[in-house]
Amino acid sequence: MHAVFEALSRNAAATPQGVAFRDDATQITWAGLAAKVTRLAAVLKDAPDVVAIALTGGADWWR
Repeated sequence: MHAVFEALSRNAAATPQGVAFRDDATQITWAGLAAKVTRLAAVLKDAPDVVAIALTGGADWWR
């Protein structure tokens, strides 16, 4: 997982306004995705060691 977070960080720093994901309804930039992942990590900080996250499958997966 560390490699995924490192790649996200690199892309957010190199091209913050570049499109990370796009679907028929919306898109999210690398900076926006990094911000959402950071917020989710903060929410899960005190969660048990094993969690499951159900995502909608679109670019706007968590608000």
